[in-house]
This record gives sequence, structure tokens and C-alpha cells, in this order.
Amino acid sequence: MKDYTADYPQSRLAGLFLEQLPVIAAGGFPAAMHPLTLPRAEYSDLMASTTALVALHQKAVRYMGNDSSARLQALRADPSEFPREFLDEEYEHGHSADMARGDVIISPDGPKFIELNVGAGFGGMVQFEIHRRIWSQVAAESGKPQLIGTDPYASLARLIAKSSDALGTAPAVAFINSGEDTGRPRAQVEAQLELLKGHGVTARNIDFRSGLDDIRLDEPSPLAIFQYSERESLDEGWDLSGVRELISRGFRGIPSQTARLLDSKKILALLSEGLPWMSSEEVELVQRVVPWTRIVRDVEVRWHGEQVPMYSLLANHQDLFTLKGSAGYSAKEVTFGHECSADEWRSRVRSAMETEYFVAQEIVDSVEIAVDVLYDDSGRSRELLGKLVVNPFCIDGVTTGCRARIDLASKRVISLRGGASTACLLGDPLT
Repeated sequence: MKDYTADYPQSRLAGLFLEQLPVIAAGGFPAAMHPLTLPRAEYSDLMASTTALVALHQKAVRYMGNDSSARLQALRADPSEFPREFLDEEYEHGHSADMARGDVIISPDGPKFIELNVGAGFGGMVQFEIHRRIWSQVAAESGKPQLIGTDPYASLARLIAKSSDALGTAPAVAFINSGEDTGRPRAQVEAQLELLKGHGVTARNIDFRSGLDDIRLDEPSPLAIFQYSERESLDEGWDLSGVRELISRGFRGIPSQTARLLDSKKILALLSEGLPWMSSEEVELVQRVVPWTRIVRDVEVRWHGEQVPMYSLLANHQDLFTLKGSAGYSAKEVTFGHECSADEWRSRVRSAMETEYFVAQEIVDSVEIAVDVLYDDSGRSRELLGKLVVNPFCIDGVTTGCRARIDLASKRVISLRGGASTACLLGDPLT
């Protein structure tokens, strides 16, 4: 929405960015100098689609087996990637979808969910909220109507208060992380705490390697948000004995350990293929917002109305597909067919079929948008073409807030580690 800041001094906007963005990862310059928005109806549809898709993931995991062991086996998941204790079934299912984040490409045919994430990526909520507050301040100072977008920390605070009440404790939460190993700026971690405290929640950060001595044995055991991925802990070789000690003291995770099954890309693939219990409305939703995705295995699949062997489909149309590890994170374990030779691609497909660990997904490309970019606090700017991935956050069954990652180099994988900038996606104003 370029006209939103047409009369707002660029130097003032640059000053707001300089003051507020450095606390977040990938904050600062270059930065979009106007808010990214969708028409109200499209924004509402994105929020509603996220809520429905998260609910479908939760439902699919529930149907995978009668207990956690059966579900792990059904998904052929590595038990070592679930180091936290599975608690009672009621808690595990009741809290498996507490916090989820979609990865969504805005394609020429509308939003396409390329995967779902849980838990560890919620530093992105800070990034969204700080950007949202900047645009709210711009609106207040310039007399512009407020854009549509809500504070996700208000929703998270309500979830914590409800969950704490069920445990008989005051609203409190501990962010459990590994310190600087995650690459999250310390200021961003502190910002999370302050945002929750502003909604009446006692919040603190615990480094599971060195912070256990600060916990009194007689204090109420709060809820915990484990702000790292289990795959990340395995890749980095972290000692998780501190996490097990926290759990033994009664800390309960939101979301629960079962959430890690929800973000398996195999769940998205099974929904894309269609499951027997899905209603016609659920099938229509998935077909509309999820690109064609399948677990790579030695079977025939339906492609544009025809039954074809999966190997033949992937081998003969490699430019149309990407392979993704079902538990991969931060764009790891991703291979685009067009970036491989035919021999290399076919070798990767054969290997994927043997392990049944990977999914194949039809490539969806983002529309390019014109972005006016501020380069520094002097107000120097330039219009560039960029692509984006948006991340709507679903908290306790309600989608609230949507981060955006903007890539100004038109890469296939749009990630902060790959140089993308942060922003937020909002709805056009009500008036």
C-alpha cells in the first residue's frame, strides 16, 4: 500500500526503523517503506484457511494411531527427534496445535501453504509485532486509518492464562532455549518477555545449559515454550539433559511434544493426497490452498487426472518438483529439480523412494511485487521487485498476525538466513 506513507516523511520513517527494528533478527535496513497488505476479503480468507489447515493437521495426527508410539511408527518418524517425554494423551492432543505457523507463497492463484511449522519459529511473532506497531504508530501520527492486524501476544497470553489455570498456577511461562546457538538476538528474546508481560503474564528465559540453578525447587512449575527444534538440537549435538531435568520438575510444554508430528511434511502430503475421513469441504480447502504434495515411495499417484508411477512422474518432470525432507528445517534437505542434472535428480528420487523420508511437492512461485525500499536512516530509497513468503500464526485455534519475509534477489527459497528481510502482512483498512 504505497499511498499509505505518501505524505509521511521518509526521514521520520527511517528513524522509527532505526529505533525499533534492530532488536529483531534480520531487522534494520534495507526495509520496505510501505506496509504490505491484502484486500480485506483475501486477508480474512488467509486467516481462515490457516485456522482450518492447522485443525486438519491435528485431526490427521490423531487418526494416525491409538498412542504416540503407533503414530511415530505410522509416520516412520525417528524417535530420537522426540526427546521430550510424551505426557498423557489428553494433554498431548489438547495442546498439540497450541502454536503453529504456516509457510505460505502468494502465487498468481492465491495463497499456497508449502508447509506448517510449530514451536521453535515463534521468534517470528516478535518480528511481526514490532513491524505492526511501527505501522500503527505511522497511522496514528499521520491520521491514516489503522490497518487490519492483531497482536499475537494477546492471543498467546490468553492461551497461557487458560493453560496455567488448568494446572492451578498463576499465568506464567518460561522460554527454553540454548542461548546464542539459535542465532536469535538477545534483544529479540527479551522483547518476547516484555510483550507477554504487557498482557499480564510472568515470562522469563531459561538457557537449558546453564539456567537450571536459577529455578527454585519449591516454586510452581510453569508452562514452557521450547524455542528450538529437536532436529536442530540433534544437528548441533546439544546436551538435552537440562531439558529432561526441567520436565522432571513438572514443566509442561505448549505446544506439547506431539506438535512435532503436526509439522511433519508427510502430514501435508497425506492431506494433499486425501484421507478417507476428510469431508468434501476439507478436500476442497486442501486442493485450493496446498500445492500437490506426496510422500515419495514406490506407488502410483494421481496427476492431472491420470494414474502414473511416482518415479516416472518425478523423473520426467523434474523441473516441476522439489524434494523436501519430512523433518527438515530452515530450508535444509530441500532439492529443486531444475537445479540438478537429470542423473543427479533421478538418483535422489530413487534414494527418497527407498527411505520414504522425503516428500515431493509441486513448485509454486511467488508473484513479484514492487517494493519501495529504505536503504538507511537518511531516507534514501529505491523501488525494487521482490518475492515474499508469509507466515500466519495460529494460536490456540485462532489465526492472528502474519509475518512476511521479502527476498529482493528472487531466490527460490526465501529465508532470513538466505538474506531475506522481515516485514508484516496486514489487511487493508476498514475505512
